[in-house]
Amino acid sequence: MIIIWGTLPYFRTNKVKQHGICPHCSRLVKMQSYFARECFHLYYIPLIPFRARCRYHQICSSCQQGVQLEASKFESLLHELRTSSAEAVLAVLNDESTFIPVEGKEPVEAVPYLMDALDWLYAAGDIEFCGGVWNQLQGINHKYARWMLEARKFVRDGQVDRAIEAYHDAHLTEPDLTLPLESKGQLLMLSKKYGAAIGCLSKLIELVSDQPGKLSIYLSQLADCQVESKRFDEAVKTFHRILALRPDLQSEKAFMKLVHKTRKKAGA
Repeated sequence: MIIIWGTLPYFRTNKVKQHGICPHCSRLVKMQSYFARECFHLYYIPLIPFRARCRYHQICSSCQQGVQLEASKFESLLHELRTSSAEAVLAVLNDESTFIPVEGKEPVEAVPYLMDALDWLYAAGDIEFCGGVWNQLQGINHKYARWMLEARKFVRDGQVDRAIEAYHDAHLTEPDLTLPLESKGQLLMLSKKYGAAIGCLSKLIELVSDQPGKLSIYLSQLADCQVESKRFDEAVKTFHRILALRPDLQSEKAFMKLVHKTRKKAGA
């Protein structure tokens, strides 16, 4: 006789579904958020609750990981996010790129903060607040913020192609900023549109040519896309650039194995 027992979250309420890029497995996935109470179960029948009610936040459908917070801590965090988001919106409306989310802390960039904060608030079920922020940024003078937030909204709705277009429009509005290209490139890579991703990464590499840290990251992503799209000759050249920046990688077996394998496929 097989006895099925264990623990699972039961009595789910305030459920929110969305799409997003999982910070744990880096996949483009469906996510769920909800309040629930973990219970001991026997044959999937909940018997004994043994934890306080918690918020299970942005649980990935692929790796099943996410954030779990006690209800009181979750509400406190949401209050802080709403307050700071209002400050970020005010900064954007005043044409300021940064703001101070908490007194005594360092300034942060307003638009990236809003993108992440609205993701959390949406997953918390506070759709009205997210809509209010969106409505405030519809003015002609705030195109960059509007496009970036619209792109993230499209991602949440599972409309990846429209999100890519919105990030492209944001890049045209602020061509010297890396965030729109980073975000667009990430979606292109996850969608396996490697040709378009290569073009996006090439522009990023030009923008950060004087920043060795970022340059090596984008070059690594470029090499991955070139390998995936079977552009082995180009990938070999990119690997040479990476090794020139990061000679320490010559001692990394996995990296050098990939380099040698790519050289072989390129006939080098």
